[in-house]
Amino acid sequence: GFPREQAWQQLVAFLRTCDDVIAAHRYGITIGIEGLRKPESNVVNSVPEAVELARAVARPSVRIIVDFYHLTFEHEDPDVVRAAKDWIVHVQIADPEVRGFPRSAASEPRYAQFFAALHAIDYSGRISIEAKSGDLASDTPASLAFLRRLALP
Repeated sequence: GFPREQAWQQLVAFLRTCDDVIAAHRYGITIGIEGLRKPESNVVNSVPEAVELARAVARPSVRIIVDFYHLTFEHEDPDVVRAAKDWIVHVQIADPEVRGFPRSAASEPRYAQFFAALHAIDYSGRISIEAKSGDLASDTPASLAFLRRLALP
C-alpha cells in the first residue's frame, strides 16, 4: 500500500546519500542497482527501470547490475543490455529454469542473444554466477567452461 512514486523518491535520496558518503571517504565503491523479478520487488523490475533509477540519482558511484535470471523471468529481451551499455557495472547469470548453474545453451536459447549483446557493447566487466547448486564440485567447472565459450568472442 506504499505509493511507488514515494518509494522511488526515497531510493533516489538514499542512493545520493550513499554516493556522498562514498565520495567523502574515498571508498572507491560502486553501487549496482539490480532489477528484480516482481515476486521479489515491486519497485525496480527491469533493466530499463534500473537505468532510469540510476539516471535519476545522477551520481558517479551509482550504476546497474544486469541479472540474466531476473531478465528472463520478466520476459525482457536480452538486447536491453545494448541500451544500458554505459550504466552496467556487473552481470549475474543463472539458468532461469531452475535458478541453477548455467551449463548448456540447449537449455536456454537466450544465452546466445544475451552474450551477443554483451559483446556488442564491449562489456569487459565481471560476470558472476548467482545460483543454487546440489553439487558444486560438478556444477562449477561445467558452468565455467560453458560461460567461457559464450564470453570469449
